[in-house]
Parts: sequence; structure tokens; C-alpha cells
Amino acid sequence: MRKLKKIVFVSAAAIMLCIVTFVFAFGGTMKVNVDFAQTVSLKHHYFDTVIDAIITDENDVALLKRILNGRAYKESPSCGFGLSTSIAFSDEARNVFLCPARDGCPLVEVSTTKLYLRLTTEERELLDQILAKYGIFFPCI
Repeated sequence: MRKLKKIVFVSAAAIMLCIVTFVFAFGGTMKVNVDFAQTVSLKHHYFDTVIDAIITDENDVALLKRILNGRAYKESPSCGFGLSTSIAFSDEARNVFLCPARDGCPLVEVSTTKLYLRLTTEERELLDQILAKYGIFFPCI
């Protein structure tokens, strides 16, 4: 009888561990893939600054696609985000809007989903360098 209880307990614990692992690994996440984009455009409407630009430099487009592909996670950051400062990846059928944190933190919001890509320091610096070519400078809070 003791052995049966032990087997049931260990089995239940293993099942719970699998469920918790699955929820943390896949719950509140989203795969972001912008490789489909034929056009990459920038929007920065912030106070007196109004910038609307299409990125035509193929190296910049390739770098942005590399940096901004990944898994977005649910977070509750205090960084400033908004579609008024965004990068649009689009083709004739779809658009994905990614909004870099205005304060320079290493997060990028996926549209208004409250899901965020986390960039490395190097990736954030590359993103800032690309956007600076088009007159968008961070932090801008």
C-alpha cells in the first residue's frame, strides 16, 4: 500500500512539473517571424518630430530581420512603447508592427499585444544605430 501511494505521489508530482514547465515555456509567448516582409518602414511621430520612412538599405533590412525575429514573452515593463514609434514589416497580405522601448531598454513590443522581444545589448545598439540613420534617436521619453 505504501509503495502504491509513493508511485501515485511521484507520478502526480511529475505531471505537475510537466504542466508548470509547459506553461512557463509556452504560455504567454508568441513566435515573431518577420522574414516574410518585402517592405520595412519606420514611423516616429513624437512631439514635434514626424518621421515616416521606408528602409531601402538591404543590409539594414537584413539586420532588422535578424535582430527582430524571436520569441516574444508576456512582461509588465515600465518602458514607454507605442505605435507612434514603430517598425512595420509588411507584404501585400500582412503587417507586423514592432515598437522599440522609447527609454532605450532592451524590449520591443509586438504591436499592442503586451508581448515583448528581449534584445541583447549588442542587438539594441544595432537597432539604435539603424534608426539613427533615419533621424530616430533613443532615449526619447
